[in-house]
Amino acid sequence: MSDSQQLSITSILQTVKLYWQELWRRKWWVVLSAIVLSGALLTSAWLTPKKYVAPLTFMVDSEGGSSIGNGVTAMLGQFGLGGANTSGHNYDKLVELALSRMILTDVLKTKTNFNDTFDYLGNHVLKTYTFQLPKKSNEEQIFWFTDDTSDTYLEDELQAILTLTKFVRGNPQKGVPGLLTIGYDDESTVLTIKAKTINEDLSTVLAIVEYDVLSKFYIYNTTKKQKTTYRQLSIKVDSIQGELRAAEAQFARFMDLSGIYLNQDKLPREQLARKIEVLYIMYGETLKNKETADFLLKNATPYFQVIDYPVGPYQPVGKSRLKSLILGGILGGFLSVAFILGRFWFIEQLQKEKLQS
Repeated sequence: MSDSQQLSITSILQTVKLYWQELWRRKWWVVLSAIVLSGALLTSAWLTPKKYVAPLTFMVDSEGGSSIGNGVTAMLGQFGLGGANTSGHNYDKLVELALSRMILTDVLKTKTNFNDTFDYLGNHVLKTYTFQLPKKSNEEQIFWFTDDTSDTYLEDELQAILTLTKFVRGNPQKGVPGLLTIGYDDESTVLTIKAKTINEDLSTVLAIVEYDVLSKFYIYNTTKKQKTTYRQLSIKVDSIQGELRAAEAQFARFMDLSGIYLNQDKLPREQLARKIEVLYIMYGETLKNKETADFLLKNATPYFQVIDYPVGPYQPVGKSRLKSLILGGILGGFLSVAFILGRFWFIEQLQKEKLQS
């Protein structure tokens, strides 16, 4: 080994020794920093309320919209009565819909039992989280959901819903958790609604109400066109049936008349007989289309099936106190060591500059 290499190694060892001596001389600052930061993180974990997760799993039957239904829809479409057929269910769309303001508004305005009180779910959330939403019309009063329908109340309600839906939905992109989440498994297509609140019973109620509102809204909108088609055909069947009965009664009166008929007297009766025949054909075809529309409606109606309802008690989740204590000690020690060594290096550089000058 050359002399220059020996000198280099010796210089490195001397530098390490100096830094270690400086660190050992200020070791109590490292200990104190570790204790302070671990204490801060432990206090934060202690003060953070535990949360309870209520999971509700369900499936949506997507067998609607078979090839038979598609053919029948095409046939009805020739008469301008065909509704849109459903070939499956878009689970991503369902997930987006579940946390939309429209659905969450219905959830918050649903009356339900909680803590032996029958009230709007929005009020239960406000009371549990001690929210205070001032009324826009009067800043000294606190907003509560009521049955009021006045313009002033509806203004306050809209502002309250905007605030609460943001709180319920959260902002996952920014790391802000919400009270509700929904997702699904790609393979099993099992959907899961999770309500996570600081109250065990509120989590259960919130998950169930979210499912009820979502399923009813989705079923209604999926079958809306088919229901319109079925309703139009039902009206048409009733109309033709009424006209047919009237024509049959009139024809019966013609047949009851006695006497000698002239050819010109027979003409109205023959016209009426042809009309009845046409009405019979129309009635048969329309009735068949009505039954087809009924089949399409049942075929397109999605079937929501709950797999598991949320049932407590739930294991509380939150910040681990032990993990916070250890993490705080490691982080506090690391930061203090970095500060001490950085400070020592900076002082050394200043001294070298003074000597050189």
